[in-house]
Amino acid sequence: MANKESNEALQAAANTSYGEVMVIINKAVTGAKALMQSVEKLEPLLHDACLACLKHYEAHGDARPADQLIKKLPDHRFLQSIRYEMVFWFRSNSPIRWDAKGNLKVLKEGDPDYAPLNVEHAEIEPFFEMEKVQEARENEAKTKERTLQPVTFDNFKKRVYGLRTWFKSAQ
Repeated sequence: MANKESNEALQAAANTSYGEVMVIINKAVTGAKALMQSVEKLEPLLHDACLACLKHYEAHGDARPADQLIKKLPDHRFLQSIRYEMVFWFRSNSPIRWDAKGNLKVLKEGDPDYAPLNVEHAEIEPFFEMEKVQEARENEAKTKERTLQPVTFDNFKKRVYGLRTWFKSAQ
């Protein structure tokens, strides 16, 4: 839902000139660019926090800081993706895990899905540079691109066929 200020801007846009509409567009684009620059700065900060959590775990056997980092991120759809990437990074570099309900647990050697603590690798490969994370981001972009295509009969037929194939494989 749009805020009061954007509602007022939309109301005013109906009675404005091309130049005035372009001012609104330029503000939005400038805001989007600032957000992207912020994200580029945010990911390394989050990696440093993840790394600090791993080093604390290595020194004290205490995974609570990792749990707090994951749980204290604001609940926003954009940050949700980053949260999943961070959880995957912890899974790849340590025995620290979260169950489906978000409860912290630390696996022991011999447990299924156990990964030993690997701080050296974690330092070298931030979560946002992991190959699987990059693949997931590319797939998400491709999905959005396909989803935003206009619906033609051929596109519709391909989607229906794809759903049929998916349903058959799920049986």
